Amino acid sequence: MEHFLAEVCKAEWNERQGGGRTWKDGIAVAIQQHPSHEANIRAYHAIGETVEILAQRRALGIRLLALTIKLQALGLPLRPG
Repeated sequence: MEHFLAEVCKAEWNERQGGGRTWKDGIAVAIQQHPSHEANIRAYHAIGETVEILAQRRALGIRLLALTIKLQALGLPLRPG
């Protein structure tokens, strides 16, 4: 994991994501640069399952706290509505 975060989806890559680059474009760049890590790159953005889990917890009234880049880009509110 340390190698992956230091060399594949490193800080610069994450900063570009935070700067507005789409996940689709970011994943394509990372895969082009590190094709042997394609499965891990795609798993790094396994958002669908995360959103489903958070929605289930929210429906149960569980307080949710999360650190993420661009919640609004994922269609999630910054604060509960």
